[in-house]
Amino acid sequence: MLWFIRGYDGAKFDAWKYVNPELVPGREYKTADLLNNKPVYEKIISFGRLPNATTSRVAHKIADIETIVSVSGSTSDKKNIPTLNYGGGSSMDDVIDVLVDPTNVTIYAARDRSSATANVLIRYTKTADE
Repeated sequence: MLWFIRGYDGAKFDAWKYVNPELVPGREYKTADLLNNKPVYEKIISFGRLPNATTSRVAHKIADIETIVSVSGSTSDKKNIPTLNYGGGSSMDDVIDVLVDPTNVTIYAARDRSSATANVLIRYTKTADE
């Protein structure tokens, strides 16, 4: 079940905001979270196939990004993105790293990961608010 909230300042209502959206890749959501009094948005990017021991980019199609709040994801073979190595039995060959810039999501894989696909969740604020 989806939940929405909206504020009321005694004169007018704010826009509706998702509390627990059913996330669909490619759709932008305005959350109820704030960062520096600005709404936080989120969007899942369907990255497709991961790279083979190299770097790949996919356009995220998000306009007016101001601040990246967080980036995370998962692969079809159950790895987290980014994959961090703290000496817990995995090697540096297992590392999958992610970077988001104003245009693209970039993923680096230390070894051939092309048999897996990924979804990346970006949380951000915008320069121009709706």
